[in-house]
Amino acid sequence: MPTLGERIQKAWNAFRNKDPTPRNNSYIYSYGNGHVRPDRRKPRGGGERSIVMPILNRIAVDSAAVDVRHVKLDEYDRYKEDVKDSLNDLLTLEANIDQSARDFRQDVYASMLDEGYIAVVPIDADVNYSSMTVNKIKTARVGKIISWYPKDIDVEVYNEMSGKREQIRIAKSLCLIMQNPFYELHPVSSICLFSFRIQRVMKLRKPEQKNAVKRLRFSLKGLAMVLHTLILQKK
Repeated sequence: MPTLGERIQKAWNAFRNKDPTPRNNSYIYSYGNGHVRPDRRKPRGGGERSIVMPILNRIAVDSAAVDVRHVKLDEYDRYKEDVKDSLNDLLTLEANIDQSARDFRQDVYASMLDEGYIAVVPIDADVNYSSMTVNKIKTARVGKIISWYPKDIDVEVYNEMSGKREQIRIAKSLCLIMQNPFYELHPVSSICLFSFRIQRVMKLRKPEQKNAVKRLRFSLKGLAMVLHTLILQKK
């Protein structure tokens, strides 16, 4: 007979909100062709973001190269050993059926830089319903936050069982909400202005191009100084 603790702590699936069941229809239908992955996030478009997006993507790629592990510390908060559990496997090997650990980290950083706020949603996990906490995370995905509530959020996250991005409501205590602290500092309007100036320079004659390039360089230096000041203030 199961104990009270075993009854309270159960396997949980974010989309079913109940015990996971085997997938028997994995090969019945197709939901994507060879070069389109439905689980991948589509960055927001717009001419004003066409310049800044490659920069943010490079930041995400470089950040994903840094390993993240689940470890134990000693009494002096120094590294002792790696924890051999499903969370460490998620962080170092495979986050879900579609993403390796590095791909998952890159998705987290790229989404956070682009959206400003994201939620890392545990898909398959062991949940303690008495304290509404996650004890054992098996798979996770990045979700886009749609709506905010006092104790819950609505997120759009990929469902590997249906092959579509679906909206679900999840308790804040069961997911990880991440914020880009520099999101409000993105000079999108300034970048849009400089992009417009560059296009104008390309259409000018050579004598006019030289003067226009000088003015553009001066403006870029001014933007760099403003960004540097904002970052120092943020720190």
